Amino acid sequence: MATVLAVDDDAAILGLLENVLRRSAHRVTCASCAGEAVERCRLHPFDLALIDFKLPDLDGIDLFTQIRSERCSRGLLLTGHLLDSADADRALQAGLMGLISKPIRLSFLESRISQVLGSGLSQESDVGPDGDSPVAPSEPPMPQGDFDGMIGETVVMRRVFKTIARCAPQGAPVLITGATGTGKELVAKSIHRRSARASCPLVAVNCAAVPVTLFESEFFGHERGAFTGAERSRQGWFELANGGTLFLDEIGDLPLEAQGKILRAVESKEVTPIGARHARHVDVRIVAATNVDLGAAVAKRAFRSDLYWRLNAVSIHLPPLTQRRADIPLLVRHLLASIRSELKAPGAALSRGAVSYLAARDWPGNVRELAQVLRRIILDADQFPVTADEVSRALENGAFGVEAGALEPERRVSLPARLAEVRRRLESSWILLALKEARGHHSRAAHALGINRKTLYEKMERYGLRGEITRED
Repeated sequence: MATVLAVDDDAAILGLLENVLRRSAHRVTCASCAGEAVERCRLHPFDLALIDFKLPDLDGIDLFTQIRSERCSRGLLLTGHLLDSADADRALQAGLMGLISKPIRLSFLESRISQVLGSGLSQESDVGPDGDSPVAPSEPPMPQGDFDGMIGETVVMRRVFKTIARCAPQGAPVLITGATGTGKELVAKSIHRRSARASCPLVAVNCAAVPVTLFESEFFGHERGAFTGAERSRQGWFELANGGTLFLDEIGDLPLEAQGKILRAVESKEVTPIGARHARHVDVRIVAATNVDLGAAVAKRAFRSDLYWRLNAVSIHLPPLTQRRADIPLLVRHLLASIRSELKAPGAALSRGAVSYLAARDWPGNVRELAQVLRRIILDADQFPVTADEVSRALENGAFGVEAGALEPERRVSLPARLAEVRRRLESSWILLALKEARGHHSRAAHALGINRKTLYEKMERYGLRGEITRED
């Protein structure tokens, strides 16, 4: 149970907020203006403040800035209109955790409040007797184990699954954060699959791989003859995702100019293909993902604050493997089952000691790196089960085709030359592996490697890999 301060000069809104919060067993205090809210905060602290942007005596952002010093550290802003970039900047700097648009949708309001309160309550109110968040009777049960292909039973992962189950049916934009290889695309697919849009397309876009010169054509489409080489009309990704979900992976890599155009399309629900005379209506749900800190990027003016607020209606953070080591044995078991089928090696197995060894290691590439290491270990194994010593030797000798000696400088070869050789072997091995996993699809391989297709072609030429995989996109 949490203590919540609701501030709005509209009695009907206050009544709605009070009913929703009390139904969720929270204690509610109401205020109709900023002055009254400040007095309430001086009497006792609150876990959360819900504040209307337009108050008769002060705007909601300034009010939250003032009451944060009175022990109310979390806040959501209620607003009946879109914030401009200046107000969005102020809201971010004030420490507000998100926006609730009016007219208020009750299911979204309940989910957002639950998410914000779950991010930082005291142990007495946040942790149940079994060490996990309590589940209200009206909420879906806490999923665990295998959740749409995502594996985990730790508290942090069960909370991720719970948030997905809550937000998927609602239709609000979702921002997924986490390091490379943590499974952000799996979360996007799960959200789409569990939404009312599941029968419509899910279009995934790697924003980092889109050349600036092709941005408008790729996102919004073009008409035949709109520019040199436009031999036929083409729908952009917004139109291709119409009725469904547009997954914008690595959204933090979009240039500022492109961010503004994305924001306009999202807000207006319209796109105008290059060369077209009229805008076209599109209905898409935006799910975005990034491995960078967008809040810090906003502070550095490298990411638009208004787009950040628009995308961050619901946030899901995927923890690195180092924060959920207890899940590694489960992941190994799950990945081995897939590898056995893929490599037609039904007897492939690891000893308990080998699994413990893997669980104790750091995985900077997270689940993706673990999967690739396991695949290579199984490919190179002479017999099963693979022991801890064999796993250790495989990793020390270069699990991706780099011999141990290549990592040790030789006296007769200069260090820079040796390092260049190590890099060549590492890059060529990773590219080959990505191409094989993508079954020759260059775009998919480039996406997996985090580069664009042009860069992939250049590296394939440099390392003489053009003949290795012949299938083109």
